Amino acid sequence: METAIWLACTAAATIYFVHRVLKTEIVPMLSLREEQMVVRRFGYQREHLEARFSELAITQNTPHDFKQVDCDWKSEVQFARDRMSGCIHALVSLEIILTPNFRESDEHAGMKIRKSAVAVFYYQEGAWGTRGLALFNQTPTDAVEHHPDHYQQIQAA
Repeated sequence: METAIWLACTAAATIYFVHRVLKTEIVPMLSLREEQMVVRRFGYQREHLEARFSELAITQNTPHDFKQVDCDWKSEVQFARDRMSGCIHALVSLEIILTPNFRESDEHAGMKIRKSAVAVFYYQEGAWGTRGLALFNQTPTDAVEHHPDHYQQIQAA
């Protein structure tokens, strides 16, 4: 009987110890490795993703008052994890250039409107993607700092 109690206590202690080691040591290490791999993959695909963002932004979000939308991509990128879904996001700085739909004879024909924004990309099910979503009047750092309930910053590799 004492042997059974001793074995049960030893088994419980071993399970507890393994659980603690997995939770505090191994899982964060795997998470960090995953994040580093995902960040590198974004770098490899960035040009293609920016082109896809531009296509979506132009077709989905162009107001009728503008005949053209261009994107001037900047180098600043912030990576963050979505606190609800666990999905990794890349927040990329850009300037959106809007060309109003004026007639050529109008005095404002060559005018362009520049808006700073952050393009949102997401990594889900093994692939980077975008929906053409832009956060206006923010930098990538601002987006993470102003939305702490939504984004948790991660370190780029």
